Amino acid sequence: MTDHVARFLRYLAVERGASPHTLRSYQTDLKQFTDFLADQGVHEPGQTGGRTIRVYLARLHAAKLSRASVARKLAAIRSCFSFMVRRGILPRNPAREFGTLTQPKKLVPFLPVDETWVLLDAPTRESAGDWRDRAILEFLYACGIRVSELCGLNLAELDFEAGTARIMGKGSKERIVPVGQTALDAVNAYL
Repeated sequence: MTDHVARFLRYLAVERGASPHTLRSYQTDLKQFTDFLADQGVHEPGQTGGRTIRVYLARLHAAKLSRASVARKLAAIRSCFSFMVRRGILPRNPAREFGTLTQPKKLVPFLPVDETWVLLDAPTRESAGDWRDRAILEFLYACGIRVSELCGLNLAELDFEAGTARIMGKGSKERIVPVGQTALDAVNAYL
């Protein structure tokens, strides 16, 4: 089983270009699973069934792992078995019968109004860095975009007359967002 996991991790790194963080997480999760299988006397992927995976998940729950951790470990197992099915090692994925563990939606924390004003007034406008910081804060506040989206924004994507910006979001999805006049003025002042 360990050889198949090693091939899967190599596939993730080379063909899928997975990040080092993802590879470490998958490696840790799959090592724990293969150690569990070895304790159960299971050494070949074909010997693993839904019942074995169910027992493993029950142990994770009994160990008081968070729902998110169990979901991540299950996703790693499911992906590894899917890889083995695609490579012809297994006829079917024994982890497919386990649905994705849904995570409770967390509300995004927000900054109270009084703290927002303190933050927006923090740059003193005494240096170029202060003007830049003011423009960044005003733009983020006015548009509600992600910091990564602002970092990727080019000046050519700002339409000062229309008061809009063309934002490249997650998954290379482009959208047009309105920009408030105060934010545009802050950008102009910085420029």
